[in-house]
Amino acid sequence: MKVELKYKLEALFGLFSTMIFGIMLILAVLYSPNYSFFENYISDLAYFSGKLFFAIGFSIFGVFLVPFFITLERELVYINENIRRLATAIAILTCACFALGSIIPEESYLELFTVFHSFIAGFAFFFSGIYILLFSFLMFRSYEVEEYSGPRFHLFLVTFGFITAIGEFILIFIFVPILEWVVVISMIVWITITSVHLLIHKFIRFPLAEFKRLKHSESIEIFKAIQKKIEDLNIDDELLSDAIDNNISLLKSRNDGKKV
Repeated sequence: MKVELKYKLEALFGLFSTMIFGIMLILAVLYSPNYSFFENYISDLAYFSGKLFFAIGFSIFGVFLVPFFITLERELVYINENIRRLATAIAILTCACFALGSIIPEESYLELFTVFHSFIAGFAFFFSGIYILLFSFLMFRSYEVEEYSGPRFHLFLVTFGFITAIGEFILIFIFVPILEWVVVISMIVWITITSVHLLIHKFIRFPLAEFKRLKHSESIEIFKAIQKKIEDLNIDDELLSDAIDNNISLLKSRNDGKKV
């Protein structure tokens, strides 16, 4: 399937951030010969010789994920607006936590840094679990909501999201180094798969929030006008035509229901 990158740049931020984050973590470990996955936490990389890679990775990961989450929010419309906005707000807050986690300690305030970073890490994992759980719920609900006309997210991604979220919550209570790595890798995989889904699928969104202010009959006329314009311009876009037909059918059924 052809990907129109001019409409997908924000989704590319998700792939770019996870790729750079993963590479920087690998380099940080490689340049820290005494680091142990079973004895040291990820944040301990800030004390090793590969700390520069650690700082670059976390800062890029935190900053470049923001456009990705905004894009994901825009695609999951008309399912549950309150949950969608809450998930996005928490995701952006999590990005801030990851960006702050890139701070490298100085010897003069090591104890303060330890307290600060433990606080930031705890919030980052907790908030990550919440936003992944909420977004996965919206993806699952997309199968049941009539107003949602975008491509369905694979159930594998939904299931993997729920498992990853549970892992994030478990980590808060059983905070051991190897489990932290498993959870972080799972989060990276979830973001990567979601980014790929946004890239290879074409989403069609209509401003239904505006249409809801109109009568159903008026909204139907607007969609019919759009449909006629597409036919006049000889635009061959099956997905767009299907989305318009589905919206017209949905509005007609609701309009007929009100008349009964």
